[in-house]
Amino acid sequence: IYIMRKSILLFIFAISSTIILAQKQKIGHVDVQQIMQSLAIKDSIEKKFIDYQTMYSSELERIQNELLKEEQELTGLQNTLPKEIFEQRAQSLLRRQKEFREVTYPNAQQDLQNKMTELQIPLQNKMNAAIEKVAEANGFSYILQLEATLYAGGEDITKLVRKELGLSEEATLLPPNGLPIQR
Repeated sequence: IYIMRKSILLFIFAISSTIILAQKQKIGHVDVQQIMQSLAIKDSIEKKFIDYQTMYSSELERIQNELLKEEQELTGLQNTLPKEIFEQRAQSLLRRQKEFREVTYPNAQQDLQNKMTELQIPLQNKMNAAIEKVAEANGFSYILQLEATLYAGGEDITKLVRKELGLSEEATLLPPNGLPIQR
């Protein structure tokens, strides 16, 4: 009986401790996409990326134009060049065209993706630091990303994080025409 009574008391203590610990945990959620979009607008990330993309596009276009011009030149010389020289130049041109299609262009696409990531990392770091600061200041144990949450029963701290980042409480969104609207 003594052992049974002791076991029951330990069980009740364990259950009540778990309930007390669970009650002290404060859970919040934040709309990360909304904040990232606002930060991108504030820090002109889209303009920086478009400028970089324009530079890359100009260089790719220049290379394509050079290859096209060389192809047209070579076509014009087909009947005037010795067959062996024409074939060597044609093979060289075909190799460079293939390299452009299979190496240069895909590398450019990867470089553009890397540039977008590079531009977004400082924004993510700012946002993560703000979320952590808001969570600590307000006693949150967990902050969930709203976009990955099936049920958001905790407190929405999006406005607090926006305020911490120096953004307006309401999100500024860019519609297709590019003019900001308040949400």
